[in-house]
Amino acid sequence: MIGIIITLMNLQHLPTSVNSHQDITLHILMAHRLQAMSKHNQIQVWFLNFLYSILQGVGDGSQPLMSRFYGEKDQESLRGVQRMAYIFAIILAVCGGIIMYVNRANIGGVFGASYEVSIEISKIVPIFLVSLPFVAITRIATAGFYATEKSGLSYILTFIEPVLMLIFMLVLPPLFGGQIMIWWSTVLTRVFSAILAFILIKYCEKGDLQY
Repeated sequence: MIGIIITLMNLQHLPTSVNSHQDITLHILMAHRLQAMSKHNQIQVWFLNFLYSILQGVGDGSQPLMSRFYGEKDQESLRGVQRMAYIFAIILAVCGGIIMYVNRANIGGVFGASYEVSIEISKIVPIFLVSLPFVAITRIATAGFYATEKSGLSYILTFIEPVLMLIFMLVLPPLFGGQIMIWWSTVLTRVFSAILAFILIKYCEKGDLQY
């Protein structure tokens, strides 16, 4: 029940950013899963969402600049902003991941969790940290498509994540067993989304993609 309540609270403050909708759709998909989660699982999910929000902020912040230079047909400045956004987001993802990995045993204590719960968190957090650079790429790519009148591509990246996650959540746990495969489902979703974003970017650069 707690997952559904938190999701509904998020929907009350629904932002206009396309990147934000990616996280909200994933929250909806994860809501019923959160009902069965133990405390340490809930803590790690919401703590990681804090890092995702930081990466989303890079995309949201760079989007107006990309839109401006696109409107001015200043391709050099547009590519410069995109390049800066990718580099900055990836640096934040790597640095945030390192900080979280080093302090993984202390995360539970921030939320008042017991020593045993903190140990469980420290074991699972590294799985999620693998996805952070890929989240950075997808966030900037989505913002870039939306800012340059390629909204169709941005929506593809937005809604492919819950679809992929649903597929992985249905396939991986029965095949390999254990709740840990739920977590790997989220990681694989981020990885495949980033790969798709890279492919779409390359096709757009070549002019081979109609949208």
